[in-house]
Amino acid sequence: MRCLMMQRDEAVFLEPWLRYYGYLFGYENLVVFDNGSVEPSVLDTLARYARAGVTVLRDFADNAAFQHKGAIIGGAIRHLDETIGAQGYDFALPVDCDEFIVALTQDGMSCARQAIHASLDAMIGRQHAFSIELSFYNLPGRTGWFFPDGNRKGFLAAGTIAELDHGFHLPRSRIDDRSIETPFAYLHFHNRPFADMQRHAARKLEGLVDVTDHEALRRFRGAGHHLVGYFFMDETGYRTRYDDAVAVAMPEFTDLMAALGVPAEAIDGPADYPVQLGGRLGLRLPLRDGVERRIGAFDGLAYIERSGDVREAGMPPLYHYLLFGRGEKRPPTLVDHAPEAPLPPDPALPEGARPPAPLEPQYSLLGRAGAPPPGAVIVDPATLAPGAAHERDASLDGQAPEAMPETDPASAAKPAEEASGWAFRRFDAMIDADAESETGGVR
Repeated sequence: MRCLMMQRDEAVFLEPWLRYYGYLFGYENLVVFDNGSVEPSVLDTLARYARAGVTVLRDFADNAAFQHKGAIIGGAIRHLDETIGAQGYDFALPVDCDEFIVALTQDGMSCARQAIHASLDAMIGRQHAFSIELSFYNLPGRTGWFFPDGNRKGFLAAGTIAELDHGFHLPRSRIDDRSIETPFAYLHFHNRPFADMQRHAARKLEGLVDVTDHEALRRFRGAGHHLVGYFFMDETGYRTRYDDAVAVAMPEFTDLMAALGVPAEAIDGPADYPVQLGGRLGLRLPLRDGVERRIGAFDGLAYIERSGDVREAGMPPLYHYLLFGRGEKRPPTLVDHAPEAPLPPDPALPEGARPPAPLEPQYSLLGRAGAPPPGAVIVDPATLAPGAAHERDASLDGQAPEAMPETDPASAAKPAEEASGWAFRRFDAMIDADAESETGGVR
């Protein structure tokens, strides 16, 4: 796997991203496009990890380069294909700095290297684009909890790229037009503290639209327009907008990051699980259709046992429940019921703000996540295409509540196509042609 990412001054997420993907795939397989960072801590991090084998590229430093991120990273993938070829690597994963890939398993999700590699091994030899249908946005003020969203992302097999859009939502293969769903998801740390979120959005939109002009923001439809919504809300609305949504907790990720030397507070604050999940994935059910709000450890095997069609389709149980089962009103199994333990109030909410509704029962489950899961769900990606019997849960389609889609597919193709020529030429001129080199460096 070759992981490619563009960032600028990501002081919070850069080192966690490097450590996580370095753990999964090796530092020598990571490529970071630095989009003009000036923050000293970021420059120091880039230099240190370049010495460890990460390739750091600095020739795309202006805002115009960010607007053509898809074409630039697409050019890098083409360069890999032309130099080391499909015999040198299997997959190209374009990914953002705040996104962490996880595998969907029978127990829910796993960030264990063995689980992720096993699912990738099952895809070797396919020559179409691969899609990741689930992202999990971190909940503001509810560290360790994530809101599932159907914001699609994708990646490609080596030697197949035809086109890569700005947001990596719809990569296309030149060999096979199909896009196959995969048993992966992203933990997406999109929701920063409110003031930081607005500053981050303003920086991304710099030179594109005046963020102090609400009328201009309403009309804006350029790259990054999914960030516009943050200038039309206050902190209370920002922090409570997920209170009535289904949510998951993944202690395994927190434990792994701590083992890699990245404590949870370095990313999102100390994890605050209101229940003892025993290292297992937790699921919070909101008040919906008369069903009381509940929380517990998700039992994927029990869900499959009650859903023969899911077992026959080969779908990971959490994937099916979130994208289809909820809409079909299939109840999940939450294990080890215990006395009620409400979630403590969010101390950061302004005085008088609406407090989140309490999460009711407490659960515990024996076992920890220190060892790899009993086995990844080895799924033939072709079996993941939903059948007519499964209607996708519309509440997970698209994006977070305040956001607009990052890139309209029709409009995304044009700037990517226009930029592709210069992007590929600049990248080819910049990268050494020595395909045998296994060490990266700052260039």
